[in-house]
Amino acid sequence: MKTEKGQHIPLKYNGRKAYAAGNRLYNVQKKLGMYDIKTQEEGQRKFAALHKRETMNIKDLHATQPFVRTGDQEKLKSKVAETNPQHIHVITHKGEHFIADGHHAVMAARLRGEKTVSVLHTNLDEMK
Repeated sequence: MKTEKGQHIPLKYNGRKAYAAGNRLYNVQKKLGMYDIKTQEEGQRKFAALHKRETMNIKDLHATQPFVRTGDQEKLKSKVAETNPQHIHVITHKGEHFIADGHHAVMAARLRGEKTVSVLHTNLDEMK
């Protein structure tokens, strides 16, 4: 993925670890039936039941992408203005916390000076 200089904000990112976490998430979702049209709704319900609302330290979160784009100024402004996002999803894999969804919202919280964010947390380490 290529971006113009000044059009992105780099994130705390390790490609190998992010890939492994994403792969583990995919395997859990597949096992629950989320990728089969016949079992998709039930799989989504099962997966949602695994989430716990928690407050996490931003400094402990690892990105699953190398940067957030800043080219869409309106989107960025709306994210910075949104002080209580509910869609941030974090997974734990091998003891580390990875942002599965909500990179812009986490970055916006960090830019506002916040130290913690409310997340939907799924601990993949607890699953077989």
